[in-house]
Amino acid sequence: MIIDGHVHIFSRRFYQFWADEARVSIEQAADKTGAEIPATDDTVALGDRWVAELDKHGVDRAVVFSSVIGDGGAIGQIVAKHPTRFSGFFFLNPTHQDAMQRIRRGLSEAKLRGACLFPAMHHFYPDDERLHPMFTLLDKADAAAFIHFGMLKIPIQQKLGMSPTVDLKYSNPIRLHSVANQFPNLKFIIPHFGAGYFHETLMLGSQAKNIYVDTASSNSWISLYPGLTLETVFEQALEVFGPDRILFGTDSSSFPRGWRNDNFKRQQEALASIGASKVDQDKIFGGNMAAVCKL
Repeated sequence: MIIDGHVHIFSRRFYQFWADEARVSIEQAADKTGAEIPATDDTVALGDRWVAELDKHGVDRAVVFSSVIGDGGAIGQIVAKHPTRFSGFFFLNPTHQDAMQRIRRGLSEAKLRGACLFPAMHHFYPDDERLHPMFTLLDKADAAAFIHFGMLKIPIQQKLGMSPTVDLKYSNPIRLHSVANQFPNLKFIIPHFGAGYFHETLMLGSQAKNIYVDTASSNSWISLYPGLTLETVFEQALEVFGPDRILFGTDSSSFPRGWRNDNFKRQQEALASIGASKVDQDKIFGGNMAAVCKL
């Protein structure tokens, strides 16, 4: 069973948001990004296209993320239509006044399984006490908190010629330690092995057993560490996290590129190269995310 635990749904609303931010038309945004922007706001149709894409590559299921505020309900519709193919996480800016309301809607109305938070994008620290009620809601719902630390690039922002707004001072995963201790039953997912904060992510994972890592993307941050390879990243992650807290992902997002089979194959090669057992690989490529999403 293959479950891709990290797929972004880039809806027309997503592209319209960034086109408005860049003060260009959505047609200009399509030209500048090279993306196939959905013709309508019908996100269910986009979900159907992703089902066909998963079928093409033999992927059993995907965890799909909304990628702009307000798309959580649309992700819920995709999940409702294809409950055996998708689970969903909603995009959350916890600095917004309606954040608590959005969490309740995402969990109870849209029936989604987690929230995606981006500290460097929205300029907050994960241990800010104002977030505790939000973590409490996720905890009570047995949902997950996906929190992006480390390097963060917003490709569409760059392609549209916008000035970057990411602030890396909010990106250190060590700031999550006290929160993980306070919410020991809440599963926290750190994508991209910490995206440059690999050592800190290993430290955190060794201290808090409710911390998970995902493997998503090409993991280009590895180039920051001389001599580090994806093989050694997997070796160290397995040593610290064990085979039960590593979640496969590709960071797939848009068409025409579609599902990132290249990232999948590279991760397969790395795990095979270090001699990871079939049992452990089965956990990483699907079993662990099935447990997180209560499948």
